[in-house]
Amino acid sequence: MPNQHTTAIDPKLLYQLSEVIEQGSLSRAAAALGQTQPTLSRNIKLIEEHAGGPVLRRGRYGVTPTNLGEQLAEHGRAIHDSMQLASDTIKLWQSGVSTQVRLGVGGMVAASMLPEYLSKHFDLRGRYSLHIMTHNARTLMQMLRDKKIDIALMPARAYPAQETLSLEHLYTDNKCVVAGAKSPLCNIEGKVDVALLADQPWICINHLARIGHSADDTLSKLQIENVVPKLCFTGDVTTPWRLLRDSSMLSLLPCQLAQLIASTGGIKVLDLNVELPKRSIAMWMLNTVEHETSVLEVANCLKTYFREIENEQVAAMQLAEQSTEQIGKQTITQQGPLVAEYDL
Repeated sequence: MPNQHTTAIDPKLLYQLSEVIEQGSLSRAAAALGQTQPTLSRNIKLIEEHAGGPVLRRGRYGVTPTNLGEQLAEHGRAIHDSMQLASDTIKLWQSGVSTQVRLGVGGMVAASMLPEYLSKHFDLRGRYSLHIMTHNARTLMQMLRDKKIDIALMPARAYPAQETLSLEHLYTDNKCVVAGAKSPLCNIEGKVDVALLADQPWICINHLARIGHSADDTLSKLQIENVVPKLCFTGDVTTPWRLLRDSSMLSLLPCQLAQLIASTGGIKVLDLNVELPKRSIAMWMLNTVEHETSVLEVANCLKTYFREIENEQVAAMQLAEQSTEQIGKQTITQQGPLVAEYDL
């Protein structure tokens, strides 16, 4: 019968167990923890006596966890993370930072928009710090519900409206298809027939991220069926960027991100003969908690930044329209005397 302990297990022992499992060796874990191996072995024995069962399996190549050991180690990892966050909070407070705002963003938003937002709107002298966490929409939504983040930036269509969450639209971006540097579609001048996309190799970025319209959904609406991506990436956007620059693959991306990649060279944004769906970015927050001033300040700065982007795009469109009109007027002016001479 398992031993019955009336006292709670020391949380530090669970963290040590998680480190042993992470390292796969008692000796390596002892070195990482700054302990002797005999001391660590005794601590593991204490855990097993407390739990009433083995937590490790010893083998030729080190140690592996039992089912019980893995469950306890998971708690140990959470304890370590909490200890680290507590230590960070103390350090921030001692340095004059009163609070930390936790911002969750998707990989594409983080890569395309976040650097400019931080350089323009984040006050390095402010009384709060910003902890940015990058995950897919599904993870961000769960973190928001669990109160592990204060604000989430993700597609508005990622999840339906919910009573406990507030959603505010920030920005609408078009989707576009980009072609790698070696793609034959890069050599086409003018409009690209969407039918040509069917026979090309594809990269899927943010696979399983649930962003409202997946790449497969979008291509199906364009009547391009059975496109199977050769490569799929979840979370990482840097690797597919670099791969696109030296390959013949295609990918479906938000235009803001695609233009950023194209500006560095190596890919081309294809000018298709059809219009692709739009992608709406929204700011999600819990509406069941009273937000601190710093959280509301970050939220207002985000709204200001995205408003600036939309204003810049409107101004650019107006300038393009004016240029087109001006070119048209110049053409008519130049053609006027020619027509008159011909009539004569």
